[in-house]
Amino acid sequence: MGFKEKIKQSETDHERTRLALETDYSKWQSASASVLRTIQQWIHGDVALRTRLRTTEIEHHITDDFLRAQKQLNQLKIELTADANHYVLVRPLSLTPRVEGAFGRIELEPSSPTGVDYYLDWDGKLDSPNCWWFRSSVRGFDKRLNSDSLNEILGELFNPQPTATVAGLRRRERERESDQTIYSVDFSFIASAKLRSIAARDWDECQRAFKSKCWKSVLILAGGLVETILLSQLARRKKRALKTKAASGASTDLTRWDLSRLIRAARELKIVPPAVEALPEPLRQYRNLAHPGNEMREKLKFGEPDATTAFHALRAILAGVSGSSVTEDAAEQNNREADPMTRAPSGWLGVEWNGKFLAYDGPYENLKLIEDRGFDMSMQEALQAGGYRVAAYDKGHFGEIGGKVHFVLLTDRTSWRCRVVAKGDAYLVASPI
Repeated sequence: MGFKEKIKQSETDHERTRLALETDYSKWQSASASVLRTIQQWIHGDVALRTRLRTTEIEHHITDDFLRAQKQLNQLKIELTADANHYVLVRPLSLTPRVEGAFGRIELEPSSPTGVDYYLDWDGKLDSPNCWWFRSSVRGFDKRLNSDSLNEILGELFNPQPTATVAGLRRRERERESDQTIYSVDFSFIASAKLRSIAARDWDECQRAFKSKCWKSVLILAGGLVETILLSQLARRKKRALKTKAASGASTDLTRWDLSRLIRAARELKIVPPAVEALPEPLRQYRNLAHPGNEMREKLKFGEPDATTAFHALRAILAGVSGSSVTEDAAEQNNREADPMTRAPSGWLGVEWNGKFLAYDGPYENLKLIEDRGFDMSMQEALQAGGYRVAAYDKGHFGEIGGKVHFVLLTDRTSWRCRVVAKGDAYLVASPI
């Protein structure tokens, strides 16, 4: 290639790169503006945050070194209501030079240096908070963007507390190094090696999604796991399964059955625990949930209560079919024992619910009794999925209903507890199934 041809090729490559970068900026401007609005909405939607913080979107332009042109990348200023001099600037960066491992980056720049740099990385896939990650080059921090991780970061940037920070660092370091899931399961009850491998993989991912509060992912993964479990159980009893009422008009190939039919057949044969009936509708429709078009056409709605109920129901189903309890992983137990900030008191019986605990029994006598909490149907679903019968009883007649029936107390297991009012003067009670 001659000198002129090289010059021409160089100009062509430069123009191709310039056009690609212009397209990338269009995506970056839209995505960064969207995530700034999401952060504002989370702050405004949280009573504790909106009374303490105020947000201001600032029009801002940067000069891209490669394009040698200005691009609008607005910033978000989050400041203390009581002290405007104390703030955090949420600042999208230029796309050149490129950030390693991310499509684009947003820095969180506090007015007072904290010694720790936090930033948000976007993977460039979808314009959704699920595609953003909080990270730091100083400490081992790598969490998906959600309201909880935002609260944690803002708490550290506005209230640096060395003791808590060191403990938090130790906790996050253990989480990163061990990378353990919460509950271990022996999937040997699944005869097919291929299905067994799929189930183990999906259970691991489902727990990670639950810990990250990715509710849609939890429902899709849990739905696939339930289908895998039921398929393996019915395949062992294929002749009996094909004679059930649920099999009427269906293919003789069980792999072609939808989840609803598998559930009905399994219940007829009584080969799964009652927790299968507590599975929420969005999980039963998990195949539709995986496709945005179907989700819109079917008008499927879901959220944290559905995912929490599905997760705990899945645990109960796994315990029922595997013949053993779905126990906490030893590494997770060691983590809890090693750090008093994350250790939960022992001796509790009940189920997790919306980040709190519905206690059937436990060491709650010394916890402060606060105002009663109103009943929510998702509480009943979570308790049933965890293996409890629930009912509403007037406190005056409590002695008539038997020793195994206990008041259900909602608690954080560390500082407070409250009773759950089911209706009028009746309280929520439960007993083991």
